[in-house]
Amino acid sequence: MYGSRRKRWEKRLLELADPSELPADYGGKAEDTMVTLVKETKEEGVVRQYTEFMSVKSSGTTPTYELGEGETMEISVFTRSMVEGMFYVMRSGPTASKNNSRQQVKVKHLGAGTEDEEPTCVKFPRVIKGPTKVRKYTEVQR
Repeated sequence: MYGSRRKRWEKRLLELADPSELPADYGGKAEDTMVTLVKETKEEGVVRQYTEFMSVKSSGTTPTYELGEGETMEISVFTRSMVEGMFYVMRSGPTASKNNSRQQVKVKHLGAGTEDEEPTCVKFPRVIKGPTKVRKYTEVQR
């Protein structure tokens, strides 16, 4: 249902879900997903949380995320895609070095591909510590 053509999948989502129950970032009128995630986070010390929908049909980058002094970032990728993708996180700016500038994980759903199963979760191997700037890249494995 999801793909790079937002108008198309947003229309389909609105056919399947009541707009009052669909988050605003998916075309509905309910609370934005980011706001809901922060409210529901049970972990102490979490001050920001991001979620991003990505298509594994193409490669691409995201905006740069900046971490302040003392902040950390943990990254998890959830998928139900049966197509393998490679996700990279790159440090950018003066904090980047050859030894710590890149992390990568391969991501592919390990289940049978049915709608009722939980997505596969893959965590990046290291916590990123601020101050730094990072950017994520994705690449489809063919």
